[in-house]
Amino acid sequence: MDKIRILMINGTQASKEKIGFKRGKSNTGFVFNHIENRLRGVFPNCDIETLLLNDYNIVPCNSCAICCVPGGKCPLQDMPDDSVEFIVNKMLDADVIVFGVPVYCMGIPGKTKSFFDRLAEYFHIPKFIAKPCISVTTYNLSDELAKLFMSKAFKMLGSQYIGNLSASVLGDAFGNLLIDNMDDFEVDLSTILSTLKKVVDKEITIEPSESDKAMFEKVKQRWINNKRYTKVIYKYWKERGLLDAEYYY
Repeated sequence: MDKIRILMINGTQASKEKIGFKRGKSNTGFVFNHIENRLRGVFPNCDIETLLLNDYNIVPCNSCAICCVPGGKCPLQDMPDDSVEFIVNKMLDADVIVFGVPVYCMGIPGKTKSFFDRLAEYFHIPKFIAKPCISVTTYNLSDELAKLFMSKAFKMLGSQYIGNLSASVLGDAFGNLLIDNMDDFEVDLSTILSTLKKVVDKEITIEPSESDKAMFEKVKQRWINNKRYTKVIYKYWKERGLLDAEYYY
């Protein structure tokens, strides 16, 4: 098997100084360490890179819609120190994406939301079609909204969304952390990694649900019905056979 390139993106807004070198002891970083060890067991010949989203500058989307017009390019990409294009290229180059977020005030962190806002171009012009993706949510009380957002976002990017790993993380004043729902977490992790292995080996393809297909159809009809105004998107979908498809892949 060729070397598998796995990109893990940690969406915590904790500073590098707080969580330490590499991933340190943010809740999400703590869970990432555990997942990485298991990934290396499943894919011994893998290359894993971890990005701490807070290390990068994410200029908020201003909803100019330039990325949706013929020849359009997001003007924010040319702003000094904006890192979105760099991160997106890392995601496109990876064979597998693992994106982890802590729950802040019931939902995902603001910087992570700003990053996904900047991916609007790729919701319209899907370039992540069939790419295996996993989301990870770390929380104390509930991660329902965060799970919903991450699953919808990855599906609308056209990826093969394997599923979400929910980790209820507890810690003490000394920085010691534990996964409170470890038994359930381990069951889910084993299931998701087993599925991921089969997807990577092309033994299976993730089957979209009826609601996933309905979402795809709604997006597709938007480009068909408004092709006069969204020519570049219509052309992209048509050239790739998406206008005649039931789903992204």
